[in-house]
Amino acid sequence: MKVLMFNHAFFHISETFIYKQVTEMPPDVNIELLGFDFPHGHIFPLTNKKYRIKKSENAIDRALNVFRKRVLNIRYNLSLFTTISVKKILQESKPDVVHAQFGFNALQIFPLVKQLNIPLVVTFHGLDASPHYLNRKDYKTRIEKVLEYASGIIIVSPHMNDTLGLARYAAKTHLIPCGVDPSEFYPRETFANRNTINILHSGRLVSKKGVPDLVKVFSDLSTRMPDIRLNVIGDGPELGAIQQLAQDTRAVKFYGSQPHEEVKKFMLDADIFVLNSRVGDSGDMEGLPVSLLEAMSMGKAVVSTRHAGIPEAVTDGVNGLLVNEKDNESLSAAIEKLIVNAALRKQLGEAARQTVLNKFTIKQANKKID
Repeated sequence: MKVLMFNHAFFHISETFIYKQVTEMPPDVNIELLGFDFPHGHIFPLTNKKYRIKKSENAIDRALNVFRKRVLNIRYNLSLFTTISVKKILQESKPDVVHAQFGFNALQIFPLVKQLNIPLVVTFHGLDASPHYLNRKDYKTRIEKVLEYASGIIIVSPHMNDTLGLARYAAKTHLIPCGVDPSEFYPRETFANRNTINILHSGRLVSKKGVPDLVKVFSDLSTRMPDIRLNVIGDGPELGAIQQLAQDTRAVKFYGSQPHEEVKKFMLDADIFVLNSRVGDSGDMEGLPVSLLEAMSMGKAVVSTRHAGIPEAVTDGVNGLLVNEKDNESLSAAIEKLIVNAALRKQLGEAARQTVLNKFTIKQANKKID
């Protein structure tokens, strides 16, 4: 089978799960990648001959796209030059199916695959299935046409059935959470001679991640528990405000956006992984965060929230601790519970690892897609 995967860029640092999906596919699946940018090639190498990387956007196109979006308020369409280029690629490639990553990318390529009668599969990851986009009339109207045409609809969390209104498309809707590689993310002894409890956040510093509240909670805990540290990995629009909140404590360290290999090192050294997710200010939502699954695969004790697809992976008190969104008091209590109880951290971490092995590996995900 030949699959042409379409995404705006291959690969953003935060989209390791797509890279893994591509590189871990069975050898009988021939994947070609179609995108407008291919950053971070040194981090995400694609050396196998079965990958043909194709670009189809130039400087003129980029300028025209900015004009169309900012001046004409026209979104989700390919420009004329790009449309001609992409159509030619589709005709030459002759894929059995086009797989669009994210709903907004599906909108861009949909007119062409429909015109050429090529089957379309679309995967929704979170933002693209949240009120942030679905409250926009143009997006909502056009995504309905994509859903109707699509041969397959992949969602990473059950809540997307409701937000996208997929009941009438149940026969072609597939719940396939993004998987992780447990042979890459596995528990290891660090042999670190330290008494400090390391708490880790890894993710974009945007409102749906709840990092300002995490810093507030941690700052309060640190006044009573001096031997704790919060490491924050990630960048984003909230960085400045979060740094202001943390200015009175030296126990919060900011490391910015890091390559995946560096993130793994931080996870290895972490005692507790916290992901304080919630519905963002603009209506943005998670799917099932891959960073959470990676921490679980490494046998870490996790604290997270009852948000989107997270409860599909974390059962409170069984393989992690869950609190309600924006409940700082419960968040503080959950983190403190793990700080003072090493045996509980170990117990929850081992159960978390087993959950990933049972349900959330990349091989299991790719088998379902195949």
